Amino acid sequence: MTDRPPKPASATRSVNPVVAIGGVIGAIVLVGIVIFALMQRDDGETAGGSPSPSAGASAIGSAAPSDSAAPSASATAEPSEPAGPPTIAWEAPAPFDGEPWELLVDGDTWLALGWATERGPGAWTSSDAITWERAEVVDPMPDDLFRGSGLGPAVRLGDTLLSYGTFIGCCDGRGILAWRSAAGSSWDVLESDSPLFQTGYIVNELVVGDPALVAVEGRYSAFSGRIWRWTEDTSWVETTPGTAGTQDPSGVTTSDVIWADGRFVVVGSRGDPATGGSITGTSLMSTDGETWQESAPTPELADVDLLQVAPMPGGGFVALGVSDAANFGRDGGTVAFTSPDGLAWTPAEMPSLGPATRPEEIIVVDGGLVAVGTEGGHTTIVWSSTDGHVWTDAGRLDYAPLAAAASDDTFVVIGVDQSVGGGGYFIHRGTLGAAD
Repeated sequence: MTDRPPKPASATRSVNPVVAIGGVIGAIVLVGIVIFALMQRDDGETAGGSPSPSAGASAIGSAAPSDSAAPSASATAEPSEPAGPPTIAWEAPAPFDGEPWELLVDGDTWLALGWATERGPGAWTSSDAITWERAEVVDPMPDDLFRGSGLGPAVRLGDTLLSYGTFIGCCDGRGILAWRSAAGSSWDVLESDSPLFQTGYIVNELVVGDPALVAVEGRYSAFSGRIWRWTEDTSWVETTPGTAGTQDPSGVTTSDVIWADGRFVVVGSRGDPATGGSITGTSLMSTDGETWQESAPTPELADVDLLQVAPMPGGGFVALGVSDAANFGRDGGTVAFTSPDGLAWTPAEMPSLGPATRPEEIIVVDGGLVAVGTEGGHTTIVWSSTDGHVWTDAGRLDYAPLAAAASDDTFVVIGVDQSVGGGGYFIHRGTLGAAD
């Protein structure tokens, strides 16, 4: 087949008239045969028959290519470039009158939770993360000497906001406290006789899933973290695999928990409670919060502590942690892993970083993921990713991060000035965008 058009008649060589007449007669006869054959085919199709394979092959072979056979525009168009990771245009940090350590978005309301400047619990609400209003919070344990009671990780369960905080007293004294609120503007103390309140130390994170609420607890001693499950029928019950209901250390830290893809995933590390050594990153997965499976140790997770976990946009999970875990990450840096099920982990790509970087939050946003961490304990470093597999450096902020959250195109980080002679809390507010 050629793309060239047929030659015009004037360009053909001359023909004998007799031969031409004979050709015309032959053409007329041939046309008659073709018409007769077509009528026979039409009669057969009308009667419910189908053309014979040989007739079909002859017709296909002799037909000129139709317009539909030409390549479509979509087939020849250049493939579109994949979208880049999210970007953030940051505003100047604004001072915050309080000491919030938790940040979340509840509907159209931003909530900052923690301690008031003058000690005791503090909570604030905002519609734009710029102007904040102080909420009313009941203080269950007023204290004039120490930091006292403070709100902590929070979730919405039905028509109620719940915050599980702690009391900071002498000698690192801790204990679980809880508050509840309808909309965040006023908080009442939530009292319970469950073992979590009687023996708990500090709730690192909690999440609402189906069919339960799950919290992960941090403990004072090494590798003694615990997992707790709440339902309306049972209240809080410990479900830590192997040691639930005993005084034995679990052998794991439990740093973070999420609910996604129909399962709870807890991340942390496993080690020797007696020596604090032999550390390996670990995760635990459960579909009901009661029965747990633990990931298998692998060489990639040796001397790693997994600290944050989040769902990936395309399904599966991403976890961030630190290497050099036996040395508290001082000579290591932030490392990333992905998993299809919350149990099998594969290293992901992080940008080249200096030592002593530590992740604090992973936030799902439009277009991917944004993570914040601390660099040297004094500044915030930001990473972004489209899918969790590859992370890029997305900038640095003035103060050390405590918490982060996002709503629509607004991203907010709570920071604290930890410089020598410094002090004070700040709100870093930014606008999310897509990379060019």
